[in-house]
Amino acid sequence: VQTAPQARPWVETGFMSRAQVAGRDQAMRTIGLPPSTPQGAATTLRDERLGDGNSNCLERAMALARPGDSVVFLTDSRDGVGHAVVRRKDGSLVDPNEPKRTYPDLLAYQSSHPHYSQPLSVPREKLAAVLGTPVGPGRDALIQTLGLASVANRLVADTYDMRTLTTACGAVHAAVAANQNAGAGHIMAEAMRAAISSVRSSHPEWSAEQVMDYAVAATHASLVGPGHGLDQLNQLGARGNVVEMINALATDKSTFVGGGLDLTNGKDLRPELNDLSNNQAFHCFFFVTAGYVANGQPLLTDVLANGVGAWGHEVRDEGSSREDYIASNLSISMGQGLLERGLSGDMGQVADAPEVMLAVYTPEAGSGPGADRARRMATERIDTLKDALVTLENGKDLMVASDLVSTVLGRALDTLGLHDASYVLPIANPPDWVNPANQ
Repeated sequence: VQTAPQARPWVETGFMSRAQVAGRDQAMRTIGLPPSTPQGAATTLRDERLGDGNSNCLERAMALARPGDSVVFLTDSRDGVGHAVVRRKDGSLVDPNEPKRTYPDLLAYQSSHPHYSQPLSVPREKLAAVLGTPVGPGRDALIQTLGLASVANRLVADTYDMRTLTTACGAVHAAVAANQNAGAGHIMAEAMRAAISSVRSSHPEWSAEQVMDYAVAATHASLVGPGHGLDQLNQLGARGNVVEMINALATDKSTFVGGGLDLTNGKDLRPELNDLSNNQAFHCFFFVTAGYVANGQPLLTDVLANGVGAWGHEVRDEGSSREDYIASNLSISMGQGLLERGLSGDMGQVADAPEVMLAVYTPEAGSGPGADRARRMATERIDTLKDALVTLENGKDLMVASDLVSTVLGRALDTLGLHDASYVLPIANPPDWVNPANQ
């Protein structure tokens, strides 16, 4: 019979213990993750340095542009810093802040973004020549030769709308206050609902992808707070714009709900996810965001599994480590599901996301066809995870499942140099997975 874990003082704050933080940090150093890209600073054609780790919209536009395309420089009526977007050979337009969406032409883009105006277009080849020339007199001379003096001093840097983010964080705070006694599942779902509604109200013209990006960033900043590893995920293939937004919000401590979040001991969670501690919304949403930021890239998911998510401590701790592990795995899948909804281009899929979250974490809640399907899939995944963990406890082959479940579990052990299942999960008999204290 699984016994309830002993009280752990650090749980009351909603943060990892010092030992767990140290373990996560060591795992990240071992993997050798690169430092995060800081918020893109404003630059011009005269001083932009590609690959300097300060990736703003100009560098991203260059990365998106293909031979024959142009980069369009725009002024911003809200401030003195403009934006750079890509115009394809067929006249369609792509914004590096929402690279999956294509606008039919510049007019359509400006209709959706009325604060941008005064477009000046530079062929990709000319821009590449300028940016490939060292900053200084040589670059200035080339700018003059290529006839780009009129655009050379335009500042560009726009990567996100800070006002929209902070407004969404305020909406999340109100939702958390209204649902604090409901439990982690409802807190996460209602926080996302509030964030989505706030972003849509601020920008009804935005795409489903943009709305979901901003909603995830604002919810993470509010529920999880700063300094928990996501700054390390801004790598090739990751949704670095979401990481940047989270990091920018972290500079304002008021965006974080704080240690008083979710004081319910997992009140409304599935018993398989409930480790009987407080602040499980904090724990789960970290992994939701991690799965979202990973952008479906298998390599990044492996990185999450081995380092950023501290999977080592989830399978190594005594007590309720199985529940933590299952909650972490399911939450990464939840994050990937949110990303798919945003990328679908269907705003209805975005609006339905909170109901899906309720169904995943709190199976008696959540309504609609999407929630019904998510409820079934979550149950299947939990059953697979339980089988994998029981197999590990019994010392059998780790590869009992064909997907990420067993692979990640094995790699987490390998990362820590642990191969003795009895040490990793010191429970003599397979657990019943429903803690009597929860009934």
